[in-house]
Amino acid sequence: MGLDISHALLVAAQATEAFAGHVVQGDMLLLPFASHSFEGAWASGSLHHLEKAHLPSTLREVWRVLTLGGALFLSVERGTGEGLAYPDADVTGARYYAHYEPDELASFIRDAGFDVVRVIAGESNERSGGFIALTALRR
Repeated sequence: MGLDISHALLVAAQATEAFAGHVVQGDMLLLPFASHSFEGAWASGSLHHLEKAHLPSTLREVWRVLTLGGALFLSVERGTGEGLAYPDADVTGARYYAHYEPDELASFIRDAGFDVVRVIAGESNERSGGFIALTALRR
């Protein structure tokens, strides 16, 4: 099941056979799913577009929709600070980015009721400050 706030991106996803009929328009701040309805959640490159102040409540929403022992995978931009950025010449306009360091992100995850299983921290390069990929299980 895919979730996006953008109608245009959902239309594009529906055009792919694997996603047809499996996308929902909604906001990750208040997930439109029943409690305990998923065994896993995948949030790759999405949570870093939220203000850090919204991350705890969003993670609690993910916790709510996962079953006991449900898995969470997420990836975010590595670094410090948050704000609008112009990340790529191929992207029109600014995007909001919140950057995290591994220990900081793991702390948010644990505080939301997850056990951190694995953290992979990528190195920075000329284009980015790197990434963090994290896997966790719902307590």
